[in-house]
Amino acid sequence: MKIEQVSKEDMIRLKAYFTQKYGIELDEWFSAVMHEMNQLNQESKLEIGKATEEVKTAAKLLKGQMHAVHFKDNKQAFWFGFGKYLPFSVPMLLMVSFIAYFQFTSRNFVDKRAFIKQYPNTASFRMFLMNAQIEKIGKSHYVPLKLKPETGDVSIGTEYMYDKQNERVLIPLGRE
Repeated sequence: MKIEQVSKEDMIRLKAYFTQKYGIELDEWFSAVMHEMNQLNQESKLEIGKATEEVKTAAKLLKGQMHAVHFKDNKQAFWFGFGKYLPFSVPMLLMVSFIAYFQFTSRNFVDKRAFIKQYPNTASFRMFLMNAQIEKIGKSHYVPLKLKPETGDVSIGTEYMYDKQNERVLIPLGRE
């Protein structure tokens, strides 16, 4: 705030103004305070005026950029919004779907590769797993197998052989 020298004449005019308006004569000190208040009031009015003009200018600018759209019913408003945002939402939805699909399949692939590395014999079970049927009995799952007939080839995934010599069951996993 800059300090300005106030003339004696201005102080006398201010005293006269308040004496005329209120009928009270002011002393020098009170006249000085009233002058300061009057000066601050004038500065505030100028700043308020500038701010008001800036707000009006911004409002005009915004008003010029906004386009009001009115609809006769909700159905018409829905189809307007659907048509306006559908071209953007469909590619975004497809992109999100593709990303999710590739993330899921790559995660599955990584999990399967890790499993195969951990258990290298899993490839041998492929044909057996393709032909086997799984039954649930109680809370457990079983692969039912029949004893291989004496003649003919063994059916992978459905039959087994019994090795009497070593007292064990042999389940065929595939052929080379």
